[in-house]
Amino acid sequence: TGAVQDTNFSLLDDAGNRHYHEARVAMIDRAEALCLVRDITARKQAEAELVRSQAKLQQAQAVARLGSFYAHLEPQTVDWPAQTYPIIDVPEGTPLSSDFVFSRVHPEDLPDVRQAWARAQAGQPYSVEYRIQTGRGVAWLLEKTELEFGSNGRVRSVVGTVQDITERKEAENRIARLAYFDSLTGLPN
Repeated sequence: TGAVQDTNFSLLDDAGNRHYHEARVAMIDRAEALCLVRDITARKQAEAELVRSQAKLQQAQAVARLGSFYAHLEPQTVDWPAQTYPIIDVPEGTPLSSDFVFSRVHPEDLPDVRQAWARAQAGQPYSVEYRIQTGRGVAWLLEKTELEFGSNGRVRSVVGTVQDITERKEAENRIARLAYFDSLTGLPN
């Protein structure tokens, strides 16, 4: 057809090692073609290592019940990796925004969360614990951020983590209740 064709292929060397290549073939005229071949083995190996590393990171984050987000301030968009969705109890792929998350924050904690977000927009990282309403009930989250600044010195984006700390908060509440009851009975802790 005369159109440039691209293809990828792999070959085994004499030692049995697989090498990956990409090729581009273009017709010069009816009698000649030009073929360029490039060894992309190092790139393929780096891509495979990246996939393995990402899988390990996702597994570690799932164990720690840790998610993340990346909020761009101009334009205002938020990226939510897959591991964050179960923490805030929404189906993966659901369009999320800071307004959506604010709508799930427990009303008593909303002023603290809004104040933390305002600090981030003013150039200060934050750490805040708050409750959200989920389909499972109330969950406690710990949110921490770092900021990225543009060349103009203004905040460009907010990089944050969100960790489910519900079990820790429930344990703290049980200990506080036990201490309270112990103080009523006069028994030592």
